[in-house]
Amino acid sequence: MSYTVPTAAEFKARHPRFATLADGTVTLYIADAYAQVGDAWSDTDGPTGIMCLAAHLMVMEGALAPTKTSMGVGNQIKKVKAGEVETEFSTDAKPDGISGKSWAIYGRTIYGQRYLDLAARNGGQSDAAVLVV
Repeated sequence: MSYTVPTAAEFKARHPRFATLADGTVTLYIADAYAQVGDAWSDTDGPTGIMCLAAHLMVMEGALAPTKTSMGVGNQIKKVKAGEVETEFSTDAKPDGISGKSWAIYGRTIYGQRYLDLAARNGGQSDAAVLVV
């Protein structure tokens, strides 16, 4: 590996919607993401993959707005029914080469989707390496 792990400042410059988070919080998520990505990815994709995975984890865990609906979640409302309340979400089609389990976890945010794209270019995403959120 010849790339360096992104800093909180670099992460916030790339993903400004996270700018209000404390640097310490961002640094912890980056460390979690690096633990999964490691140093096996290409020099070009490694830092981006770490930042995408960190952003995905922050959205899914509610780091931006712990008591509100997270923005950046990939599914959109497809159908709403008033009588006996029913809401149906559309799901994006799973890309070829991505396992159903990985897509179920990472396909839920735009950041996770980008992470999976990068993972596929860097040796794939095995279900054994999936970090359950």
